[in-house]
Amino acid sequence: MEYEISFAGVGLIFLDMLMLWACWMIRKHLALMEYEEEKSEQEDVRYLQRLLLLIGDRADRDDGELQVIDEHP
Repeated sequence: MEYEISFAGVGLIFLDMLMLWACWMIRKHLALMEYEEEKSEQEDVRYLQRLLLLIGDRADRDDGELQVIDEHP
C-alpha cells in the first residue's frame, strides 16, 4: 500500500486548522465581551444603589426638593 500526500490534502488540512483557530478566537472574543457586559452591568447597579442612597439622604434633609447629582464613576 502506498500513500501519497497531495497538495489538495495538505490544503484541506490547513483549512481545517484555520477554521478551528477562527472558531476558537471567536469563542474567546465572545467570552470577553460577555465578561465586559457583566462588569458594566454590575457597575451600573452599584452606581444606582449609591445614587438612591444619596437621593434618599438629601430628600430627608431638603424637605422633598430634588437635587441634580452629576457624579458618575
